[in-house]
Amino acid sequence: LDQFINNTQSSVKTYLQLLKNQEIVPQKTGRILRKNPQPAEDVEIIHDSEALKKVFHQVKLLQFHTDYRPPYYGTWRKQPKLFPRNPWKKDESLFDYEVDSDDEWEEEEPGESLSCSDGEEEKGEEVDEDEDDGWMVPHGYLSEDEGCNEDDEITPEKLKLQQLAKAKAW
Repeated sequence: LDQFINNTQSSVKTYLQLLKNQEIVPQKTGRILRKNPQPAEDVEIIHDSEALKKVFHQVKLLQFHTDYRPPYYGTWRKQPKLFPRNPWKKDESLFDYEVDSDDEWEEEEPGESLSCSDGEEEKGEEVDEDEDDGWMVPHGYLSEDEGCNEDDEITPEKLKLQQLAKAKAW
């Protein structure tokens, strides 16, 4: 069994062995061009495509697992000198690696606690009730000249009846 396994392993060449022996030549492919969908016939192009040159800025997410700050997600205009072939290289022109920005971060002051204001609510409710009196009109209330024809005489009795009818309907 061991001889069989050794014989089969030696006869099968891996991809890396084929590359080293130059039996396979790696090929490069260009960008894949996707066909744009056919535009609708009723669309009219008003501007020239050369006149509109959109500038797209690179978007980055800066988030660290040991950071107390909220992550930054936004545009980044500076071009780094780092490339994927050397990911551990430091870009000293853009970043200062010696400064710990967590030390500079100031925690926000805690806001007002709503759970500790039990006694204050009772005082506030009394004031609110006094303020509400007088400026709000009950439902169905009409002024003397509202909701009546000009030919009809407006009497206080008719006005009260109309208000009661509207309040019941509501």
